[in-house]
Amino acid sequence: MKKKTAKHALEIARSIYMDESSKIKEPLQYVKDGRIFVTDTHRIMEIDDLVEELPIRVGGEIVDNIIKYVAEDSSRELDYTLHKIPTVAEIKAGIREQVGRKLDRVIWSDGIVTINARWLYKAMEALNATVCYMSSTKPGKVPYFLYENDDVNAKNKILILPVVSCGKKGFYLGI
Repeated sequence: MKKKTAKHALEIARSIYMDESSKIKEPLQYVKDGRIFVTDTHRIMEIDDLVEELPIRVGGEIVDNIIKYVAEDSSRELDYTLHKIPTVAEIKAGIREQVGRKLDRVIWSDGIVTINARWLYKAMEALNATVCYMSSTKPGKVPYFLYENDDVNAKNKILILPVVSCGKKGFYLGI
């Protein structure tokens, strides 16, 4: 696994499960049937190799639900299709225009996709992705997927949940 992919997986795992001493409080690397996942409840990343810094939880209900959720990208019912998104440079510039270097609460929307801008560009950098895939039948209501090198068959991929749209387009401050 590329260093930047592993770093992003670690960032996702640590994003909400840290205690005061910056130690991971519980396992956040889930393994089942040779598949490895990290999650923070808003993002699920499937990776091709274990991240050394993370404890491992094997199997269980959580990983079963993760696998079910990640499987949506190949669902015929949801009909996932390619969707163009801004470049990493455009996203970073949009964030800076809104809040300078504080990144977490900036949203990007094109009227169809509405997503946390930081999560989007970080995933794009980690996976070398330039497009996302979204449901054409339920746009904005189900996760967006990004794949390593834009290859839908790649082992490394990330699912990002949409944020609630307030009808705005472009970059704006979220709640």
